[in-house]
Amino acid sequence: MKKILSLITFFLLLTVVVNAQNIVADSTYQVDSPPEFKDGLKGYSRFMERMLDRDLPKRRGATEGVYTVIVRFTVNIDGTISDITIDNDPGYDTAGEVKRVISKTSKMWIPAKLNNQPIAYRTYRRISFMVF
Repeated sequence: MKKILSLITFFLLLTVVVNAQNIVADSTYQVDSPPEFKDGLKGYSRFMERMLDRDLPKRRGATEGVYTVIVRFTVNIDGTISDITIDNDPGYDTAGEVKRVISKTSKMWIPAKLNNQPIAYRTYRRISFMVF
């Protein structure tokens, strides 16, 4: 009986490990490591500064202030990006600009890991535009 239970447990654990790559986790999951930009936080910041059209809101008529876009996306097991959605759109074409730039980060991510296996992970970023 113990052998049968051990064998069933082994196959259940094996199934979980094999299917771990199909999990789409988010911040509510306890993962070994969340997804990370290949060049780290500094590299991500440099990329965003270089690629983002920071003057867009002002050119579109925005008044002085801070305009924050919240973007969610999935980092897949191969480091590509998918399912880009906007949670907060302050207008002035900022959401479209954020989607454009985030889509360019595809293949620039190290995927999240669960049980030392890469998994898809749904994450979000806040990107602010300042108008002076």
